[in-house]
Amino acid sequence: MHMAYFRNVGVDVDLLNVLGNRYNSYEYISSGGTYGPNTKGDLIGLPGAPRTFYVSLTANF
Repeated sequence: MHMAYFRNVGVDVDLLNVLGNRYNSYEYISSGGTYGPNTKGDLIGLPGAPRTFYVSLTANF
């Protein structure tokens, strides 16, 4: 029976939108081109992503 020995083990954790923001902090005033001429001068805020959690395990042997 052969035993595998790990030289390096790593764990990476990424947490996105932990506070559950409904909108990104990025917003702009529309010039009316992207969403049609009736939106000229409107404040456009892009929706925030849902809470997302990533965990990665890396092992070298």
